[in-house]
Amino acid sequence: MRTALELLEQIQSQFVSLISSEEVNENAMQKILGQMQQALGIDLDFSKLKNYYNDMRGVPTKYQSRPIYALLRRLVEKIEKVTRKYSEMLKKQYEIELVDFPVYGTIPMGDFSAQVIGCGMDGETLMLFCDGFFGMANLVSKVVAQSFPIISDGDSVLSFSADKEKVKEYIRNNKTAKARFIDVVLAYVFEQNPHYAKQYMIDRKYVQLVELFRDAFEIFVVAHEYAHLCLGHLSKENTKRKTDILNDYERVIYSWAEEGSADLLATQITVLSSDDAALGIAGIWICLNVIDILDALNVNDNDDKSILQQYLTHPPVEIRKENIRNAMENKEDCFALLDTIDYIFTELRKYSDRLLEVLGAFANEHGLEIRNINFEIIQRIIYSLV
Repeated sequence: MRTALELLEQIQSQFVSLISSEEVNENAMQKILGQMQQALGIDLDFSKLKNYYNDMRGVPTKYQSRPIYALLRRLVEKIEKVTRKYSEMLKKQYEIELVDFPVYGTIPMGDFSAQVIGCGMDGETLMLFCDGFFGMANLVSKVVAQSFPIISDGDSVLSFSADKEKVKEYIRNNKTAKARFIDVVLAYVFEQNPHYAKQYMIDRKYVQLVELFRDAFEIFVVAHEYAHLCLGHLSKENTKRKTDILNDYERVIYSWAEEGSADLLATQITVLSSDDAALGIAGIWICLNVIDILDALNVNDNDDKSILQQYLTHPPVEIRKENIRNAMENKEDCFALLDTIDYIFTELRKYSDRLLEVLGAFANEHGLEIRNINFEIIQRIIYSLV
């Protein structure tokens, strides 16, 4: 007889062996599926599982999370596809040479952060993301999507109202969305990971809008880092040699002008990757508003030892927004939607400020620092105010 831990290890090893193989062994997979279905009563679809394993293969190192890497790889593939398709236009408009993606991967940290790191080996670079970036993009996109009244959510056409007055009324009556938002932000602040926020299923009618917002949000972040490479920003003047726990590497420090040009190229790539230009820019706007809020809360107050600090070199978000707006030729019809998104975040921040006042009073009453309050208590306070 085996212990429960031994049984778990055996089941996991069977599946990991399939993922680690050069190609999916269909006979072996069907055999394992048969065993699982017989022993555990699990009904698994072979074709879907095969696609899943194809997605899970090809990670750069044995330490890389396979599911997270699959998410990142899809974003990279979308960017590669659109830059190939519009390569001549992009080269001419931005006076660049498109480059291949460098080695990329993620680390299991909840931070919303990304960086290109010079390796000092024949000009090689590493594009590194924290896992929390994906969680933040998904969870905040869910909150923002739920702030818009849906007019139609048919199979082929999504229609929602971006009228500021209608959204204002909708937000006023949708207090749960406010609670969801502050839950995500404070999960990031207190636990350094947005996934500590309460999980929930979103109403079906919002699924399509969430996906459009989230995809554009994520593509913009990855495309921004890629843009730095294409624009030739990894010069010797921009790199600072570091030696610490990571041994020898080069931290890249960009100027505000370079950050601005990377934003513009990343915006173009994001819009070209989106099914709807306005919603693509909306995803970018959600991303920038999130950065603004986290920056205001001084989330990234770690010292210079971090290779993933984001806010030290980037210009203030309002400057980044203005830079993108000024470059949006023939996209003036998007401005109303962007203004509405800004309004949504303004209202959400008001709620956040009120909640922080409540937490401050609670901390004073119990002789605590706000950061020392148990996050489960904070969540109870958040949802008790709904």
